[in-house]
Amino acid sequence: MRKVLGAVGIAYFVLCSCVFGQTGKIDSLEKVVAQAGEDTVKAKSLCRLCRELQKKKRYEEALKRGSEGLALAQKRKDDGGVAECLNNLGVVYDSRGDYGKAAQNFLDALKIRKKIGDKSGVAGCFVNLGVVYYNQGDYGKAAEYYLNALKTYQETDDKSGVATCFNNLGIVYADQEDYGKATEYYLDALKVREQIGDKNGVAACLNNLGVVYDSQGDYDKAIEHYLNALKVREQIGDKNGVAACLNNLGVVYDNQGDYGKAIEHYLGALKTFEEIGDKSGVAGGWANLAEVYLRTGRPAEARSLARKGLALATEIRNMQTMRINALFLALADSAVGDFRSAFENHKLYKAYSDSLRNDEQTKKIARLEARRQYELEAAEQKRQAEIAAAQEAERQERVYMFQSIGIFAFLMLMIVSLFFLGRMKLPAWTLRGLLYVALVMTFEFFVLLFDPLNEKYSEGLPIYKMLFNTALGLGIGPLHGMAERKLTARLVERRASFSKSIDGAPSSKRAEGDG
Repeated sequence: MRKVLGAVGIAYFVLCSCVFGQTGKIDSLEKVVAQAGEDTVKAKSLCRLCRELQKKKRYEEALKRGSEGLALAQKRKDDGGVAECLNNLGVVYDSRGDYGKAAQNFLDALKIRKKIGDKSGVAGCFVNLGVVYYNQGDYGKAAEYYLNALKTYQETDDKSGVATCFNNLGIVYADQEDYGKATEYYLDALKVREQIGDKNGVAACLNNLGVVYDSQGDYDKAIEHYLNALKVREQIGDKNGVAACLNNLGVVYDNQGDYGKAIEHYLGALKTFEEIGDKSGVAGGWANLAEVYLRTGRPAEARSLARKGLALATEIRNMQTMRINALFLALADSAVGDFRSAFENHKLYKAYSDSLRNDEQTKKIARLEARRQYELEAAEQKRQAEIAAAQEAERQERVYMFQSIGIFAFLMLMIVSLFFLGRMKLPAWTLRGLLYVALVMTFEFFVLLFDPLNEKYSEGLPIYKMLFNTALGLGIGPLHGMAERKLTARLVERRASFSKSIDGAPSSKRAEGDG
């Protein structure tokens, strides 16, 4: 039984394209590139050409064109263009399973978006990073990036972006079979999309909710949401979406054992897939019908459909659909007594299953290797950052020490200078005032000196810091008073001694007589 999860596919492409500009067709973009000079137009066209080639799975060409656009944008110092090229190259790497490079491109784009203050672009980079981790099965990291994107979209009041993040979070939790959270996020996405009139998005949310209810065996709610999604997609003329909804309704009725309605909806989906030329949908539709016919005692019809489905799936190299059609064909052959053909088709089914398993294992190993490489690079970056932080802390400590020594030397010089001020004809209150200022500054110096110790033991709590400073003040206060009295007395004594020596000194002028 083949369930079309079109909504998940839609969510993936929204994730990857949400930050890209409008794109043209490959041929028209190639003409623009050929005719344009070494300017911004050419850079942007190359960037968009990269995206279009990625959609067609022409990854090597996409990387070549994207790299050319990136080099030209960098040459022209076009930060926005550089970020866009990095983003599109990231999508190409992600599509071919090179997740380490994809993540690095998205992170580089993110850095530039932050630098130029492009919040929408920042959110888009967060979303695309979420896609990379989602594709690697790292749901925790994926959710983290989606939540960062959600926060940024909310700050900029980008409701479409908010809805995308809600939808993607729903997919993450649905894949983990946390259907409660998945439903919550899908409903949040649905509410926003209804508010902004995004009918295509509304249909996707309704379909995703149908998938969740179907997965839990709540077939009535699944049917309700699939029908609502179907109605919206019919209104907006989304034939691919219509086919997906009809197919999923067929799956629900099939699960319920209502084979009449299952066949009716499978046939409706198949007709629509044929109208839009979706060969993968057609091959899958034939497989679904073949399965129902096998269950309802119509092996000859099942055999015919499975044979056609296998041939078409082989033509388009859709291994999953090849596998399922080979299985139903083997079962149908066996049901009509053609055991030799059944044996051969079962061997095909086994070979396709092994190939898929090996492909999946290869992809899994590639994902793990890419993830390991990325983690190693991240660990090295973290180590370098820690070294830089330690060096900066050491530098700050040296600066703090030199400044403390300088302040202390200045204070001592200031206090010593006060003794010499006693020789000047200054009022006593002025000397006492200057002394008081010097001693207050000394007190503040000690508070500053003990501040790191204060921070360490108070753990930054205001009440403990206040108590520490109060204790320090009470300890320094008496010393302050004693020093003030002694220094004031000495200053007064020196001033009196200096005045006395001036009054009692012999005159150097000789007395003049009359003669």
